[in-house]
Amino acid sequence: MPLPVTTESDLVAHLHTLGVRHGDRIVVHSRLISFGNISGGVATVYAAFQRVLGDSGTLAVPTYTAALDETNIFDPASTPSQGTGVFSEFVRKQTGAVRSRCPMHSHAAVGPDAHLLSLPSGSFSIGPGSDFEQLLSAKFSLVLLGCSFKEGATFIHHSEVAAKVPYRVPLDLPRLVLGADGAPAAVSCRYYGRPTTEYCENFDFILSELRGGNALRSAPCPLSSSFFIPLEDLHAATTQLLLRDPYSLVYKGENPYTIDQYMQAGLLDRS
Repeated sequence: MPLPVTTESDLVAHLHTLGVRHGDRIVVHSRLISFGNISGGVATVYAAFQRVLGDSGTLAVPTYTAALDETNIFDPASTPSQGTGVFSEFVRKQTGAVRSRCPMHSHAAVGPDAHLLSLPSGSFSIGPGSDFEQLLSAKFSLVLLGCSFKEGATFIHHSEVAAKVPYRVPLDLPRLVLGADGAPAAVSCRYYGRPTTEYCENFDFILSELRGGNALRSAPCPLSSSFFIPLEDLHAATTQLLLRDPYSLVYKGENPYTIDQYMQAGLLDRS
């Protein structure tokens, strides 16, 4: 069976259904294969966001490099992102894009408020002082384009830190970052890691918490679903959930649910 074809107009309609509007500030995690064959490729996806957001909207994407270690030099201007997809790389390479300085969890953005990503020092991967705190305070919304919370809601790590979950501990990791003078500088980056592999995460568990409210929007795409939620609503719901049960987003053993099983069980509507 041939893959479905998605056009720019299809993507614009999809974003409108999700609730993305002119002038929004959004951070997008994407899985483009969920849209089948996209006419024009990744440039079409970018064009659709530009049409919907307009000149006053700001588009941010993850450009993570968590796999780098203290022997690799992170250059915000040129180091490729790792495992965040072709759309993130496309946005990162746009003329005028601003990329943050964190050598582990950086973001790149285009638009009038892209400069906000230059404010964090880069010394904090998640938690206080991180990009995630900046995105939250600047009232960005999260768009999971064709991907699930489990696949793309890295922001939830920030909420885990805020809730002081017992399975994450602070780690100060040595990194090398290329400075403005062109010389590498040794820095320390604060991360909150899991010291044991006893627990595995599944951020799709947050769906049961979000379903009763009005903040979460979802829309079907040809091979999956997309989601939209303001970060302040996601943070509030996640923090409340974790304060009630700090282990509510992790599990032991095999993951009992996929995103489609959540849909089938009625834990989240596709509409």
